[in-house]
Amino acid sequence: MEQELSRKKENIQRSVQERERIIQTLPQIFQANKTAIQRLQTENLEVFGDVMKNVELMSSQVNELLRAYEASCYHRTEGHGYKLQEEIRQLYKQDAELHSLTKPQDSIQFLKTLDTTGGVDAFGNPQLDIVHLESVVSGIRSALGAFRVGLHELCKGSLTNIFRAVNDAQNTATTNNAQAAEKCPDPSHLQGASENTAPEMTPASSNSDSKPKTTSLQHPTASSANSEKKVTSLSTENLAPKSREEMLKFRFEPTMDPNSAYRHIRLSDGDRKASLRAENQNYPQHNERFVYWRQVICREPLAGSPYYWEVEWTGQKVTIGVTYKDIGRSPADDSSRLGHNEFSWSLYWSGTAFSLWHAGKETALAAPKARRIGVFLDQQAGVLAFYRVSHNQAHQICCVETEFSRALYPGFRFWSGVGSTITICQLD
Repeated sequence: MEQELSRKKENIQRSVQERERIIQTLPQIFQANKTAIQRLQTENLEVFGDVMKNVELMSSQVNELLRAYEASCYHRTEGHGYKLQEEIRQLYKQDAELHSLTKPQDSIQFLKTLDTTGGVDAFGNPQLDIVHLESVVSGIRSALGAFRVGLHELCKGSLTNIFRAVNDAQNTATTNNAQAAEKCPDPSHLQGASENTAPEMTPASSNSDSKPKTTSLQHPTASSANSEKKVTSLSTENLAPKSREEMLKFRFEPTMDPNSAYRHIRLSDGDRKASLRAENQNYPQHNERFVYWRQVICREPLAGSPYYWEVEWTGQKVTIGVTYKDIGRSPADDSSRLGHNEFSWSLYWSGTAFSLWHAGKETALAAPKARRIGVFLDQQAGVLAFYRVSHNQAHQICCVETEFSRALYPGFRFWSGVGSTITICQLD
C-alpha cells in the first residue's frame, strides 16, 4: 500500500515538473508565434499590395489599348473623309468639263471629251466606311464582367482556404490537448490542473503546427542552393557575397542605351526607367536597336572588378540579365533573345516561378516572387548572382560560375504587358 502511494506521489510530482517546464517555455513559444504571425501579416500586405498593383496595371493596359484603338478609328475615319473630299473634287471637275460641252464645238472633239469624262461610275457608290463599335463594346464589357466575377470567386475561394487552414490548426491543437489530458496518471487528482492549463497549451500546439511553415518562410534560399549546383559551371563552391551590405560596396547604377531600345520602349528618368508603351516611340534607325524582341541593354561595359545593381519591375513577367554586346539585334530568332544564346544569361519570372536561362536552356529555381532584384557580377572571377531584395535584405536566388570572355552589359526584356516598367534603382 505504501509503495502504491509512493508511486502515485512520484507520478504527481513528475506531472507537476513537466507542467512547470512547459510554463517556463510558454514565453518563448508566445514570442515565436508572435513573430510568425507578424511575418504573415507583412506577407499579407505584400501579397495584396501586389494584387492591387496588378489590377491597376491591368486597368492602365486596358485604357492604353482603348486609347490606341480610338486613335486608330480616328485616323481611319479621317482618311475616309479625305478620300470622299477628293472624290467630290474630281466630280466637280468632271461636272465643269461636261458643262463646257454644252457650247458649240467640233463633233469629234465633243466625243473625245465625253469619252474621257468617267462620271460617277469611276468612283462607285459612296459608303460610310466606319467600323461599328457595337460588337467591340459588347466584347470588352463581357470580358470585364467575366474578370469581375472571376476575381470575386477567386477572393471567396482563397478566403475559404485561409479560414480552413486556421480552423484545422485549432482543431489539431484541441485534439493534442485532449490526448495530453488522457495521459495524466491520476485523472481524479489532475483533472483540475489539466482544465486550467489546456487554454495555455493551445498556443504551444498551434506553434508546433505552424513552426515548419515559418521555417520555410525564413529560409527560402535552401531550395535555391540546390538549384545553384545545377547551374554552376566551374565549381560547386558559391563565391557570391551573402549579404546586401557587402554587395553595396560595389554598387553601380547603369543607364539604358536609347540606341538599343525596342521601338515601343520609352526611356525616362535619365535613361534609368523603361516603360512598355502601345505607341511607337519613332526612334531613328540604328544598327544596335532590337527590332523583334522587346529588349533594351545598358551603355556601360562591365569588366574586371565586381559590380552590384538593383532593379524594380512591374507587370506580369520580366527578364533581367547580362549579355555580350555582340548579341543579335534584328533577327526574330533566339540569337537576339536574352538568355537564349551563348552570348547572354538571364533571370526570368514567368508569373509563377523564377528560372535561369542561358544558351536556350532553362533551369527552374525555387524562390518566391520579388519585385526588386539585385544583380552581382564579378566579370573577372566569372561570378554572376541574382538576389531578391526586400526590407534591406538580399536573399540569393541563384549563382552562376563560368568564364566570361569579354565585357558584359546589363539587359532587360519586356513581355506583352503594356504599361509594364523596369527601373534601375538608386543605391545610397
